[in-house]
Amino acid sequence: MGTALFFFALAIGLAAIGISVNSEKNKTSPDKSIEEIKKLNDFTISQCIKVPDPVISTVVAVDNDRHKVVFAYNDGSNISIEMFSASDILESELIENNQSVIKTSRSSQVAGAAVGGILFGGLGAVVGGVTGKKVETVVVDTVGVRVTVNNLASPVRNYYFLNSPVPKNSPQYNSAISQATHWHGVFSALIKNI
Repeated sequence: MGTALFFFALAIGLAAIGISVNSEKNKTSPDKSIEEIKKLNDFTISQCIKVPDPVISTVVAVDNDRHKVVFAYNDGSNISIEMFSASDILESELIENNQSVIKTSRSSQVAGAAVGGILFGGLGAVVGGVTGKKVETVVVDTVGVRVTVNNLASPVRNYYFLNSPVPKNSPQYNSAISQATHWHGVFSALIKNI
C-alpha cells in the first residue's frame, strides 16, 4: 500500500513539473505571427497586442511613424497578415456586451464638423468634429474593440479582451477595459490624425 501511494504521489509530482515546464515554454517562445510581422517591409512595430482568442491567435500591431496597422491571424497551420494605412481605418468602437460604448468614425467626424460649422461657425466645426457617442452599460459579458476597415470582402474586425461574464469591479474586467480603451484610443488617433 505504501509503495502504491509513493508511485501515485511521484506520478502527480512529475505531471505537475511537466505542466509547469510546458506552460513556461509557451510563455517564453516567440509568437510566430509577431515574427512574421517583423519581416514586413515598410513596417516597424511600435506597439502590438496578442488578443486573447481561444480559436485563432490574433495579433494587432501599429507602426506609429508610418501610420499603418497590421492584423495577423494564426490558426495553427497558416498565418495570414493584412496591412492597412491609417486612412483605411474607417471606424473604431469600444464594445461592452456587444454594444457600442464609444465610437469614432471618419463619417461622424466629417458630419459632426459640418453640423457644428453650420450651427456655431468655425469653433463649432472643431467641437462637432471630435464628439463621440457614449452609452452606459450595466452587465458585462464582453469587452472589446470593433474596427471597420476599407476592405469590401471583410470590413469588420472584432477583438475581444473579455468574453465571459465577470463582475464589473473584478480584475478581469479592469484589465480588459484598460486594453480595449487603449486600442480604441490608438485607432481613434489614427482616424483623427489622417
